This record gives sequence, C-alpha cells and structure tokens, in this order.
Amino acid sequence: MIDVKFPDYVAELTNEFTPVMDDFLDDRMTIQLKSLLSRTQKGIDVGGNSFTPYADATLKIKQRKGQQQSPVNLRDSTEMLTGLHTVLGIPKGKEDAIQKIIFNTTFDNVKANWQNFGTKHIPQREFFGFTDKEIDVINDDFEKTIDGKVRSLNAE
Repeated sequence: MIDVKFPDYVAELTNEFTPVMDDFLDDRMTIQLKSLLSRTQKGIDVGGNSFTPYADATLKIKQRKGQQQSPVNLRDSTEMLTGLHTVLGIPKGKEDAIQKIIFNTTFDNVKANWQNFGTKHIPQREFFGFTDKEIDVINDDFEKTIDGKVRSLNAE
C-alpha cells in the first residue's frame, strides 16, 4: 500500500471542497497508478534503475513455461499488477486525507512485498512507490486545484 500524506489544512476544508478533493485525488492517483504500472512494465524501479535480473534457475523455469525472460517486469501471471486500484479516504481519528493504491487480494499484497523489499531468495525490486518528485507534483497540483476552488468561491 502507498499512502500519500497531504498538507495538514486538508481536513479543515469545508464541504464545498469535498467533491473537488475527491475528484482531484481520484484523478491524480489514477495517473500515478498508470505511471507506476508503465514504469514496472518497462522493468524500471522507483529509483529509475533496471530491476535486478532473474536468477539463472528462474530464467530456466521461465523459458520452460514460455514466459517473458527480459526485462524483469513482475508480470508472470499479470494478477498482482492488474489487481492494483485506488481508494480515497480520511481515516477515522485522522486529519489527513489519504489516497491509497492497494491490491485486490492479501496474497497479491504479500507477493508485492516480496518483490518490493526482497527475501532470502528474491532480490529487492522496488516498484511500489513514488519518487519524491512525483509526490511534490501531486502536492503542487493539489494546492493549485484548491487555490482555483477558493478563487471561484471568492468570485461568487
């Protein structure tokens, strides 16, 4: 799961802003999800580096199964990555709006963690995250969106 924390004042916005916020967060996270999937399909990690190559034993298994061997793109069955989707909310007891990108199943989440953090037998392939630049763009776009809404309310 990826949590993107927005500025503290988000929770203080009036109901006037709720549809604007929901639309913005949904649209922006959908764009980010597409970016994450595109980067992963190309075999590129969050840091802009190529994923660690498959081990020789894994390559032999993939060859026998007729699966793609290069680039490493985490799409053996396609289930894990196609199960990603966005969820918006302000958790109970919290003040920060959070948009999450999550997996459909617990097992897909486990597989993603194996890849993202590595295990004894699986090298780390950090695909599930945003760069600092991507988060800055999200926050900048959000501030512009809210500023536009404030200006439109002032004009009324």
